[in-house]
Amino acid sequence: YFKTLIVRISDKYGHSPTYSAAELSKQVFTNKSSMTKQYQACSNGQLSFTPALDGADIVNGVVDLVVEIDLSRVYVHSDCVSAADNAITLNYDVGTAHTYIMYICPDVVDFGIAAGVAEIGGKKSWFKNEFSSYPYVQMHELGHNLVFFHSGEGAAEYGDPTGIMGGYYNTDVNFGKMCFNAAKTWAT
Repeated sequence: YFKTLIVRISDKYGHSPTYSAAELSKQVFTNKSSMTKQYQACSNGQLSFTPALDGADIVNGVVDLVVEIDLSRVYVHSDCVSAADNAITLNYDVGTAHTYIMYICPDVVDFGIAAGVAEIGGKKSWFKNEFSSYPYVQMHELGHNLVFFHSGEGAAEYGDPTGIMGGYYNTDVNFGKMCFNAAKTWAT
């Protein structure tokens, strides 16, 4: 089981993700088509993400925090994550027993054309609020944390339509099982 912490980031100027902490927890961990349920289905129950619960400020795997900077004035999306990390260090108890951290930034944070970003082989992924509820975006970014690269075809970086690391997704959150292509499924 991978203990996963969701960090819902707001600023003191009123910029917040539209999804509440409770909604984000359900969308990642418990809904019928949540990222967690999709990973379990794709791995035949071998890969599971569970809510981090070891910090006093965590509720159902989510810490809801406020940063000091105006997030509408940041120039790169990583500044949202840096501000959240600073706030956690100074003001929040999130424990240490989590494997992955999913940061949810408000829509005022500029992600360019990206829905999310993740560290390849790292523990952090961050999401633009607008896409934070989409299981396929969550799975794709956490896939990078699991050291999966994009599934391309030919010259197209996202050209493989057979798996979640390619770029062809169904945006219906009630859509059936979304998995990785054969090579990446073998790795999970």
